[in-house]
Amino acid sequence: MTITPTFHHQHQKDHHHYHPHRQTRSSRCIALGRLPVIHFISLIVFFVSAVSVFYQSYGYYRLERSAVVGTPFLFDIMATTTMPTLPNIIVIAPTFYANSNNIRFAIGLETCREAARLGIDLILVDASPSEEIRDKLRAAGIAKDGSNKSYVEVLKQTYEGKKGAALREAVVAASQKVAAVAAESDTIVCFQEPEKPDMMRHWKKIVAHMVQTGADIGVPRRSDASFQALYPKEQYHSEMYGNLYLDSLAKAVDFGPSSSVDWLMGPIAWRNKYSPCWAEYKDGDLWDAQLCPMVHAQRWHNAKVTSYEITYQHPAAMKEEEEGSPKWTEKRLYQLNYLFDHVGKALKETKAEYEATHSTKIL
Repeated sequence: MTITPTFHHQHQKDHHHYHPHRQTRSSRCIALGRLPVIHFISLIVFFVSAVSVFYQSYGYYRLERSAVVGTPFLFDIMATTTMPTLPNIIVIAPTFYANSNNIRFAIGLETCREAARLGIDLILVDASPSEEIRDKLRAAGIAKDGSNKSYVEVLKQTYEGKKGAALREAVVAASQKVAAVAAESDTIVCFQEPEKPDMMRHWKKIVAHMVQTGADIGVPRRSDASFQALYPKEQYHSEMYGNLYLDSLAKAVDFGPSSSVDWLMGPIAWRNKYSPCWAEYKDGDLWDAQLCPMVHAQRWHNAKVTSYEITYQHPAAMKEEEEGSPKWTEKRLYQLNYLFDHVGKALKETKAEYEATHSTKIL
């Protein structure tokens, strides 16, 4: 008698001998080999694109890390090939120290040492009463790599006036240096206060951002976290308020970046072709000498302004000295009123009003 297998027995047999969704290792390899060529090309293109993006991003990261620790590490050579070529950079700053015991003098020396360590040219226009102070600033700007190269030029201030006069004299000195060593289009002039040594490690990133965006003026912006944590609380609130007010005026005349500008931080970078805006500014002699020329360059001379956020590290000694001090709080209030008058005027005036009092030409 013939016995017909039940469905259960047949299913067990099929399970042991054949399964339509089960593949052996060899069959999987054969299946991969049957992928269309276009799939392999797509995979290769994706891989190359990912590597390219990584190296470009790494290149900017390498700028920041090398500025902090001063040492190269893995992939530096490959990353360098994808980074933009940076223009020549000259940093300028006005200085004044009544004596060498001032905490600001110690911080100024650190700024000079940072310039030498990072290989950045720094021009100081100094109004200190002692030549000994200028000599110490120069000594701090000598490289410690055995080359004894000097990166800091210290000039005794000859222009009559305060901070603004020293800034103008420094701009002229930078332009003269540019004429001797490089084409104007290949130089970025960077202004900063000497009490900001950490700015030195950020300039290459700011300039790289200017190159990438095609900007003529670069304004660094403090990250809110570092700003609030490292500055005196009175300064944090006063400068936030000042930034909001000037941003409101700037928005009304379509000034600069679509977001905002950190007006009260201080440092600014510009292409040397716009240096006449700063060198010929004579309307004021304090913080306006930094900011009003930027407004004039953007509004009346077609300069493109960009903003770039940095994790700036403010000296702890500055916060310790100024926080809770009535003297410094009163200075913040004076600064706000001064800037509202001068920078506010620059943002409100018409082209006819500007041309009636200025004859600056940009080549």
